[in-house]
Amino acid sequence: MLPLVSIVTPVLNGARFLPQALDSVRRQAYPRVEHIVIDGGSTDGTVEILGRAPGVVWTTGPDQGMYDAINRGFRMAGGDVIGYLNADDRYAPDGLSSLVGHLVEHPEVDVVYGDFEYIDCDGRVVERAWAREFDPRLLGHYSYVPPHATLVRRRVVTEEGHWLDPTL
Repeated sequence: MLPLVSIVTPVLNGARFLPQALDSVRRQAYPRVEHIVIDGGSTDGTVEILGRAPGVVWTTGPDQGMYDAINRGFRMAGGDVIGYLNADDRYAPDGLSSLVGHLVEHPEVDVVYGDFEYIDCDGRVVERAWAREFDPRLLGHYSYVPPHATLVRRRVVTEEGHWLDPTL
């Protein structure tokens, strides 16, 4: 059986782009996706959008920032594989299938990441970035492992304690 993937989306006043993010998760070719949205108390119509979003698990209320919200979502996640998608990002239709495929084929691997595109506010692709071969010496470099195109085995966070730092 394919693993359940839990995607967490943190949002605060993200009504402009949130529908595209929700749609990109809902339209994934991968069949087993749970989408959890953690809203930080939006006042711009975000909560109303979430109320109409089919199949999305969501909560609203104050948090201590984006990483606190993501950690809260990870705690709610039921999937064996987790990732996060910011409210102004979106997945390619086969994005999760490709990433999960690598995890299934390589059970010794805990983290996978892939290519991504920078898109402007009008939806135009500004730049394409291709995932590089893993090199531990590059882990501290900006966007070496793109967080929005990354999936992690849930146990790495919940059992091994690799939570996101909420003070960032």
